[in-house]
Amino acid sequence: MALVIKTLKLGVHRDIHVSKRQAILDTQALYHRVIAFYQEFFTAHLGIFEDTVPYIKQDGTPAERHRTAQDLLTFAERHTLATPAHPDPSMPLIQAIPPAEGRPIGLRRAAINHASGQVKSWLTAHRQWAQGLRKGGEPQLGASNKPVTYYADLVA
Repeated sequence: MALVIKTLKLGVHRDIHVSKRQAILDTQALYHRVIAFYQEFFTAHLGIFEDTVPYIKQDGTPAERHRTAQDLLTFAERHTLATPAHPDPSMPLIQAIPPAEGRPIGLRRAAINHASGQVKSWLTAHRQWAQGLRKGGEPQLGASNKPVTYYADLVA
């Protein structure tokens, strides 16, 4: 039996307590800073979107595929977060954005997924534009203005 997950979009009532409203706005601002950081990270590593990785098909034959969203997430975390296995990341998030330290993992991962999706989309649009398949001006990678994505592990 499949698990059904419902997504809710909740607005912020204008009469919400001032400190709660400020906390929401601060979280939103930090979320956008982290997205911008990871956009910069992924644009510095555009080759990751071209790379293929080997895998074994269900019938046992070897094949190659492009990296999945989980692969991109792992790659970004390995190169931006200090861990016992990787103590010296090449582009540390905490040095660039100190308030990001101690924030929920799910929030950071939502920002990474959002940034990788934006960069991948921009790269595709840019390639189409360069080949003359897309009209108009050169596509630009814009700043994120999406609301914070809260996954199930971030709310009670």
